[in-house]
Amino acid sequence: MSRLSPGSALRFIFVIAIIASATMYAAGLRHVIRSDGAGYYAYLPAVFIQGNLSMQRGVAPDYEIAPEWLRVDPASRQIFDKFPVGTALFMLPFFLVAHASAHVLSLQADGFSAPYQIAIAIAGIVFGMLGLYMLRRVLEQRFTHGVGLVLLAMAFGTNLFHYFTFDAVFSHVYSFFLFASFVWLVTRFFESASVRVAMFLGLVMGAIMLVRPTNAIVLLYLPLHGLCANTPGLRHWKLLLLSAFLAAGLFSIQILCWKITTGHYVVYAYGHEHFDLTSPKPLQVLFSLKKGLFFWSPLLLLATWGFRALKRQQSRDLTPSLAVLSLQLALVASWWNWWYGGSFGHRAFTEYSVFFALGLGALAEESHDKQWFKIATALGVALSVVAMALYWAHVIPYEGF
Repeated sequence: MSRLSPGSALRFIFVIAIIASATMYAAGLRHVIRSDGAGYYAYLPAVFIQGNLSMQRGVAPDYEIAPEWLRVDPASRQIFDKFPVGTALFMLPFFLVAHASAHVLSLQADGFSAPYQIAIAIAGIVFGMLGLYMLRRVLEQRFTHGVGLVLLAMAFGTNLFHYFTFDAVFSHVYSFFLFASFVWLVTRFFESASVRVAMFLGLVMGAIMLVRPTNAIVLLYLPLHGLCANTPGLRHWKLLLLSAFLAAGLFSIQILCWKITTGHYVVYAYGHEHFDLTSPKPLQVLFSLKKGLFFWSPLLLLATWGFRALKRQQSRDLTPSLAVLSLQLALVASWWNWWYGGSFGHRAFTEYSVFFALGLGALAEESHDKQWFKIATALGVALSVVAMALYWAHVIPYEGF
């Protein structure tokens, strides 16, 4: 199992993803475009079918009359989508193919019929596999053993596989792809800074914020990595300025959307939803039966233990990874809805699995030929897969226990 090649691991995951998606949707298990995920997607039918970014005409008439993610701006009385636009931009090519197919096949071209459902399911798998491919490159930058095993473990031992199959319409798989690309580009930047790398780095940083603005905390990894690798970015300040300029330019798409839909350049779209910094719940976030990160993905405990090995092998990654994970934990623990509603496991950490993969990769580097490591990894994966199957079968409640 530890000799599994990265390429073989990715091919296996891809085949299982295709089989799982085809089976669940052919059986009518659930529509792909649903719940909060429909809010990320809604920009596409609004613009290309209804011709109204402000969504005054609502979403598909047979879908939801007044979904929770539609908000009314108090000043302008304009209806707008509380979710950012970035996920929809990544879905756009798949949507356009589906839209053309619906017309060619004389099917309902409303944004929610079969071609659109299939297209978004495919989009989730594509970006899930791209994210795993980039994670492979991140791991191969640092380790020589066990990369294939780590890829397999992170896909099935966390809720990652769930979010590029069952809940493919949510933003997490796109953020996962961007996080893995970001970590790989940061390492490249400090190893061999160039205009090309700086440009891609800036675009990825902008896309991270465009998909989920609160994920901007991951950008802290950039300066901390430079400091820990003893290659501070000040000597590359011109290239970093280029990256920042491109990131800001890309994020301006969101600002433009806010301006068009509400008349304001900056909008807090979550209304009464808020952070309660005086009463954080970190232990519940990590260990609760409801959605606790380690309870539902026990493999991540093994990955966390692997940070000790990461310190010995790749110390430049330890402080940045722990800083980002700690800050995310603090934010999630302070959010009023710390369990993040309906999900398999804790979805607020799905894209942050990139940093846990570094810990598991370091542990695999040291222990890839040890029997205990194989057993512990297999057990973590098995527990997660069983729980995921029970969740898909509605045995485990959608909102958790």
